[in-house]
Amino acid sequence: MMEFSDSIYGRHEITEPVILELLESPAVLRLKGISQAGVPVKYNVPGLIDVSRYDHSFGVFLLLRKLDASIEEQIAGLLHDISHLAFSHVADWLFHDGGAVGSQEDYHELIKEKFIANTDIPEIIGKYGFDSRAIFDEDRYSLLERPLPELCADRLDYSIREIHNQLEIQGSTFSNNLALFEGQIIFTDQDIATLFAEKFLYLQKSHWGSASDAIRFSHFVKALTIALKGGMIQEADFFGTEKPIMDKIENSGNEEIKRILSNLKDSSFEDKVGREGVKVYKKFRYVDPKISIEGNPKNLSAIDGRFLKALEIARFENSQGIIV
Repeated sequence: MMEFSDSIYGRHEITEPVILELLESPAVLRLKGISQAGVPVKYNVPGLIDVSRYDHSFGVFLLLRKLDASIEEQIAGLLHDISHLAFSHVADWLFHDGGAVGSQEDYHELIKEKFIANTDIPEIIGKYGFDSRAIFDEDRYSLLERPLPELCADRLDYSIREIHNQLEIQGSTFSNNLALFEGQIIFTDQDIATLFAEKFLYLQKSHWGSASDAIRFSHFVKALTIALKGGMIQEADFFGTEKPIMDKIENSGNEEIKRILSNLKDSSFEDKVGREGVKVYKKFRYVDPKISIEGNPKNLSAIDGRFLKALEIARFENSQGIIV
């Protein structure tokens, strides 16, 4: 038994040997060196508080635990981001479709099976009698992953962490007002559901789908592309952690890389970028949570016209694309 603490879900005692061994495995510990934001904090939007893929993965596991998910689904939650490469979705942009900006941000999913096969994860899972293929078949787990705009443990954890860190709203405000209804995660309080959905939409507009995010992603991808083509780094490096890669490119002496990184440190960098270039389209993330109304779940958009209007405006704005 070991005791763990999390900023959102508090202190937890974990006794299951399979979970304890997975938490000590090199493949899972590697996620501590992978940033959730992609572009390193010192080259990102000023004031951004980043968390690691480990923090998020462990949080998903704890939320599933809180919702009484099966041990198999808890394991799947802990491991769902195991194949994220260094710099997370930046690497998806870099390697997906030949490095085209504005990719589907899913390269880590395309390589997942191959990535897992080269780790100690299948051996650990098999040691405790679990089927590795079943664990990584996320279609089996309705609490872990669901399509937008539904709630799921993955979507809830990363957004609650962002709201907690960036907007300074206590994460437990949301995690303590969740319940299950016929295998779906719903909110038990309409006001809390509305607050969550509105803040999620705010983060989509100001961060995840923002011009700032797209511009910084695209310019950081340029720096990494130069380093790859110049042999300063290799694709294999991205299967490790971020610090060794940053050490190599920051000390490369390449003037173009130095210029890009210097510009990214400028707090007003986005405002200085020209308005002519490539138009990219960021994924439109939004939620339309269900709320328990007299024992029946109803989508927020069906009972709150103001939220429905805000959603329509945000979707239209996102559809216009961003010049990078």
